[in-house]
Amino acid sequence: LLGIAFHPGFPTNHKYYINYNPTATRTLVVGRHTDASLILDDPAIAPDTLFSIAQPYTNHNGGTMAFGPTDGYLYIGMGDGGSGGDPQNHAQTTNDLLGKFLRVDVDRPANGKKYGIPVDNPFVGNAAYAQEIFSLGERNPWKWSIDPVTAILWLGHVGQNVWESAVLVPKGSNLGWRVEEGGHCYNPATGCNMTGFQQPFIYYAHTDPAPLTGNCIIGGHVYRGNPASAFYGIYFAGDNGTGRVWAFRTDGVTTQEYVQEGIVGGLTSFGIDLAGNLFAVARGGIIYQLGGPDLQPVPVWQPERKSGKTLAPVFDRGLSGLDLRDLRGKRVSGRKIGNGLYVTKDAGNLPALVPVLQ
Repeated sequence: LLGIAFHPGFPTNHKYYINYNPTATRTLVVGRHTDASLILDDPAIAPDTLFSIAQPYTNHNGGTMAFGPTDGYLYIGMGDGGSGGDPQNHAQTTNDLLGKFLRVDVDRPANGKKYGIPVDNPFVGNAAYAQEIFSLGERNPWKWSIDPVTAILWLGHVGQNVWESAVLVPKGSNLGWRVEEGGHCYNPATGCNMTGFQQPFIYYAHTDPAPLTGNCIIGGHVYRGNPASAFYGIYFAGDNGTGRVWAFRTDGVTTQEYVQEGIVGGLTSFGIDLAGNLFAVARGGIIYQLGGPDLQPVPVWQPERKSGKTLAPVFDRGLSGLDLRDLRGKRVSGRKIGNGLYVTKDAGNLPALVPVLQ
C-alpha cells in the first residue's frame, strides 16, 4: 500500500481511493466504497480501477495521493519507474505517466474512463503530452502535501546519490529529473541545460554538515494548527537518515530563514489532524506530535512489544478478546485480553483512535 485518499464527500458518498502495488511491477489506483458504517467496504459496489500502470523496476513508486482543497481533483504522485538514474528517461517523456504528478476529476468520468481530465490541466489539447499530467520531471515523489490555505503543492524530492531537495510544484512545472538532481547537473554530470526547470527552494548534499544534513528527504506539511503560533504557515520536512526535522520559511521562490530542527529517529512520514496539528511517524510505529511553543517532536504513542510481537492498544476494556487478522481477513491469532500477550489495556493518550480500534 503506497497511499490512500478520502474523497472530500466521504461522510456521505463513502468513496476513498488507494494506490498500491498488487505485484512488484504494477501500480493500481483504485476507487472503493464503504457501507454505511464507513469502516467496511460495501460488497454491492465493485471497485473502480482508475489506473493500472506497469512498473519497469521494483522501486520508485511514489504513492502519496491527495484531493485538492479548492479544486476537489485527485492528485497522484508517480515515481520514475525505478532502477537508478531513470535509465528509460520516463520523467522527461511527456506521453508517459511515470515520473509525474497526475491530476484527475473523479466526479466527472469521461471517454470510457473512471475519471475525467480537468479542463485547466496544463497540457490539455497538446497531443505530445498525457492529458493527466499536472507536473513532470519527478524522481520519486514519496511524501508531499497540499497546503489547505494556499492550495500550493509542496514536495520533498528524494534525490539519487548526492542531493536532496524540497520544491514547490506549480501547475505545468518540470522539476528537471533526470537532467538535474536537487538543482545540480545529473545527466549529463556537467554542463546540463536547466532552463525552464522548477528549482528547489532548499537542497542539501549527503555530505553536508549539520544541521542541514541527511540522505533521504521526507516531505511534510505546512503547519496550520494554532494561528497565533510563530510557526503558522511554515513548512516542515525532515530526513529519514538523520531523523532531523526542519521548518522552512519561504516566499515561494527562495528560502528566507532557517527556523527550527528536532530529531525523530527513523523518520518515515508526516501527518496532520483535523485541527491542523502536526505529527511525525518513525519506523517501529512511534508517533510524535510536534507540539509546544517550539514545535519540538514529543512522542505521543508507540506500540507495545512483547515476545517479539508488535501490539496495539485496546481502548474498550469491556472487550473479552481480540482477533488478529491479515489484510485479506484471514485469522492469524487470537488471545484473551487477560494474558497480556498481544494486547495492552493502556489507552495511552490518543483517545481519538477509540472509534477506529473498537
